Amino acid sequence: MLGAPQRTCLDSEGADNERPLRTAPCDPNRTSQLFSYEQPARFLALASGSCVGGSPCCVENWQGSCTVFSCSDMPGIKAWDYDNASGTITNGGQCMTAHGSGGVTAEPCKPSDSQQHWLIGPESPAPPAPPGASTCAKMGCPPDWTPGLPCQCNPDCERYGNCCKDKESVCGAMPPSPPPWGPWPPSPPWPPSRGCASIAGSWRVSDSGGKTSTVTVTQR
Repeated sequence: MLGAPQRTCLDSEGADNERPLRTAPCDPNRTSQLFSYEQPARFLALASGSCVGGSPCCVENWQGSCTVFSCSDMPGIKAWDYDNASGTITNGGQCMTAHGSGGVTAEPCKPSDSQQHWLIGPESPAPPAPPGASTCAKMGCPPDWTPGLPCQCNPDCERYGNCCKDKESVCGAMPPSPPPWGPWPPSPPWPPSRGCASIAGSWRVSDSGGKTSTVTVTQR
């Protein structure tokens, strides 16, 4: 289940290639709120239902609208990255954003926008932290992003610009979390060049109509 801070979940009921996803109160019994994250394509696939030709359905970023279509069509707009530290789900530099009206769109990422923070898990998201927990002295220094808070005390808050004012004095310097996809292994060396084969000479060429002609290819 994909949960927003207000204990609402991403819901695919009624969504298609024209009608976008929405958010609804989290209910673990609703199959429309169940998704799978398909690797290595990074597809966010619906757990139920099918699209054109009976193929699985995936969430896509169609011109800023989070709609649903066949996973095999235009895979680039269906590749989503989830950042566990910030809680963002991104595609093409845009973040999946929940709106008060229940709609879901892909918008420019804003670290301070709580509507772009999501939780991924088998159950409903945990309730927000109690009021007043807005300093690192009260919250401590957790390793990951904490939902429902006006500021953060985790190692990646500096990257997203949402650190609490006392983060540095309370938590000190904390190494940022490593990216979930790295580090990349070193590339193997290229094999030594063996040169190019000569194509100099006369070649017989036939066009689509069956007409044959002879061309000469000369090396410079």
